Amino acid sequence: MVSVISSGGGKVNVQIKGVAQAAAFIRAKKQDIKDGADAGVFQAANFVQQEVQESIIGRRPPSPKNVDTGRLANSIITQKIKDAEYKVEPAVIPYPGTNTDTKQVARALEPRSQHFTNTLERTRKQVQNIVQGRVDLFVKGKLTKFKSAINFF
Repeated sequence: MVSVISSGGGKVNVQIKGVAQAAAFIRAKKQDIKDGADAGVFQAANFVQQEVQESIIGRRPPSPKNVDTGRLANSIITQKIKDAEYKVEPAVIPYPGTNTDTKQVARALEPRSQHFTNTLERTRKQVQNIVQGRVDLFVKGKLTKFKSAINFF
């Protein structure tokens, strides 16, 4: 119990209940939270990958169509960095007029980077909802790592 001075100058006793139970719940759900976050970020990364591809081919305003050969749109990949961390980027590919030199490819792709920026701005809330939804399902026991993998495919 904690005593707090009220605005009237007297003391008010405050008792916070359930702290130990809440801490125990969080400890018990730690792995579920981690698994849910990883599954959610994976699902969100795949969603972002698809949205970037749609942006490149001109199906997501305000991005203009940016397709010469379709190689850029088809090269967007999702790579796992570590648990709950994924990277969505173009694979290093020879781009028309370049070789496989990473700097040269980056210069060729720079004008097209707005697809990533626009997608991030457009989908930010959806990405947050995807991750939160997966974490919630894991914590509630309605989804496991195995079920999550099956549901994705």
